[in-house]
Amino acid sequence: MYSDIWLWAGPFGGWHGMDSWWLFPLMGFWMVGYWLIFLGLAYLVYRDADSRGMNAPFWAVLMVIPWLGMISLMVYLIIRVDRPGFAALEILDERYAKGEITREQLEQMRLDLQRGSK
Repeated sequence: MYSDIWLWAGPFGGWHGMDSWWLFPLMGFWMVGYWLIFLGLAYLVYRDADSRGMNAPFWAVLMVIPWLGMISLMVYLIIRVDRPGFAALEILDERYAKGEITREQLEQMRLDLQRGSK
């Protein structure tokens, strides 16, 4: 009678080898690592979304939900936009166009910016 169970259950017993006691702690460690990875990604997405003026808590919550987090990370990386801003030379040109600075001041400030960037 028991020889039939051996053939049916395989060499490791029933439950496809999951009846061994040492596998349960390993599953717990993997789950903790899995959640730490998702929480770390949620923190990074939160900081990035906050710096870009997007809805940071919304994206962080989406990242914590595991499978939805993977999909939302891909969506976030595709749709994120840079913060609105102007380069220093564009600001100078705008100030010159408004008449706030003279041509000499414009040229001097451009030279200063070009020297500073080298």
